[in-house]
Amino acid sequence: MEEGHGLLAELRRRKVVRAGVVYAAAAFALLEFADIAFPRIGLPDGAVDLVLWAGLLGLPVVLALAWGLELRAEPASGHATGWLSVPALATAVVLVGLGLGAGRWWGARPPVPAAGVSERGASIAVLPFDDFQAGAGAGPGKGASYFSRGLTEDISAALSRFDDLTVLSPRVTASADDARADPVRLGQDLGVRYVLSGSVRRAADAVRVSAELIDANTGAQLWSEHYDRDLTTAALFAIQDDIAQRVVATLADPTGVIAREAFRTTRRLPPESLEAYDCVLRAYRYFDVHTDAVHAEARDCLERVVVLEPGYSDAWAHLAYLYREEFLHRRNPRPEPLERALEAGKRAIELDGTNPMGHYALAMTYYSRRDFDAAYAAAERAIALNPNESTIQASLGTHIYYSGRWEEGLGVVRRAAALNPRHPTWLYGVLASDHYRRGDYTAALAEIKKNTRHDTMRRIILVATYGQLGRVQDARAALEDLLLHSPEFAADPMAEIRRIYLSDEITEDFAAGLRLAGLDLGRSSPARAP
Repeated sequence: MEEGHGLLAELRRRKVVRAGVVYAAAAFALLEFADIAFPRIGLPDGAVDLVLWAGLLGLPVVLALAWGLELRAEPASGHATGWLSVPALATAVVLVGLGLGAGRWWGARPPVPAAGVSERGASIAVLPFDDFQAGAGAGPGKGASYFSRGLTEDISAALSRFDDLTVLSPRVTASADDARADPVRLGQDLGVRYVLSGSVRRAADAVRVSAELIDANTGAQLWSEHYDRDLTTAALFAIQDDIAQRVVATLADPTGVIAREAFRTTRRLPPESLEAYDCVLRAYRYFDVHTDAVHAEARDCLERVVVLEPGYSDAWAHLAYLYREEFLHRRNPRPEPLERALEAGKRAIELDGTNPMGHYALAMTYYSRRDFDAAYAAAERAIALNPNESTIQASLGTHIYYSGRWEEGLGVVRRAAALNPRHPTWLYGVLASDHYRRGDYTAALAEIKKNTRHDTMRRIILVATYGQLGRVQDARAALEDLLLHSPEFAADPMAEIRRIYLSDEITEDFAAGLRLAGLDLGRSSPARAP
C-alpha cells in the first residue's frame, strides 16, 4: 500500500494527473470543434475520426512528457503554471500533426461523390422547372404546376437512359438550398459537373419553355434555348414529350453539348494519361469529326482501356464501332476489321445487355457483313433502349434505308432530325438519296449540298446527280474530286458503291448516274431520264 501511495504521490508531485486532465479537456474541445467545423469547410467524416484517434494516441505522450520533464518551477505569485507548458506543448504538437495529417489525408483522396454519382461519365443535376403561371391565368394548366413538374420528370427520365450520364433527379435537387442562385455551390454539394434548369410560361393558348445548361465547375452557361408551342388541352402532354425529347437530344446526344464540352477538357491530354471515360469521350468525338487522326487516337486509347478494364461495356461498344469504321470508311485499316468489330460488340452486350451503344455497334457491323436480319434486330433494340439518342437513330435509319427498307429508314431519319435541330449534316445524304431514287434530281442536289462532310458517300451522290441532270462540266469536276480523294473508288468503282450502298436497286441507280457523268463502269445500266 505504501508503494501505491508513493506512486500516486509522485504522480501528483510531477503534475502528471493534472496534465492528463487538462489534455483530456483540450482534446474533447478540439473534437467538438472538428465535428462542427470540418463538414462546413468540406472535409469528410473520416477527418473527424482522425482527430479522435490522434487525441487518444496523444494522451500517453502527454503523460510521459509530464513525468519525464518534471517542470515544477512556480512564479512569484504562487500559482502553479509552469506545469502547463507540458500539456500545452503536447497539445500544440498534436494539433499541428492533426492539421498536417488531415490535409495530407484529404489531399490524397478524391471528394466522396454524392449518392448515385458514377465515377465514369458526366454527371448532371436536373432542377425542377419553374412554372410562372401556376395558380394564375387561364388555360389548361390553371391552378397547378403539373405541366412543369411533368416536363422536368420527363427530361430527367430521358437523360437517365444514357449509360454514360449520371442524373440526379428533381426529387433530389428540389431540397437543395439556393440551387438556382448558386449552381457552382450546388455542383459542389451534389458532386455533379452540370446543372440543368428551366422555366415554363403559359398563357391561355400558348406555352414557352426555356432551359439552360450550366457548368457547375465554372458557372459558365454552356447552352440555352426556348421552345414555343400552341397550347391546347388535347396536345398538352404531347407538347411535354416533344420538348423533353428535344432538350435531351440536344444535350446528351453523342454529338451534343455535354459530349463536346467534356471532350474539350481532355483533348490536350495524351492518350496514355487518360482515364477510361476520357477514352470514350475521344470515341464520341469521332462521331462529330470523322477523320483518320481522331479515329486512330480513339481506337488506340480504347484498346488500352479494355486491357486495363475488361469489364467496361462502353469501351468495348465504342471499340466495335471504330473497328467497323476501318471497313466502311477505310480509317487506319488493319486485317479483319469486321471480325474484330463483331467480337468487340458481342463482348459489350455480354457485359451489359442494355447498352444501346453496344447494340448500335453490332447493328452497323451486321449491315456491313450483309447479315440484314441480325442488323434489323440489333438496330431495333438500340433504338428501343434509348429513343432520344438522335445521332445513333440517324445512323441506323441511314443503313435501314440503304438496305432497301425505304420508308422505314426514312421515318427513322426524320424522327432523328426532329429530335435534334442541330443534327449532323451527313443526315442529308439519306434525304438526297431518296429524292434521287424517286427521280427528283433537283431536290436531291439541294439536299446533298447541305451535307458539309465531304466524304465518299457525298461525292458519289453529287457526281451521280449532276450526271442525271445533264450538267456535264459540273459532273466532270465532281468526278475528278471523287477520284482524287478516293483512290480505292478509282480502282474498283462498283465494289465501292456496293460496300457503301447496301441495296442492289439503289446501287444500280447511282451507277447509272455515274456513267452519265462520264465514268466507265465496264457494263451498261439503265439510266433514268432527268
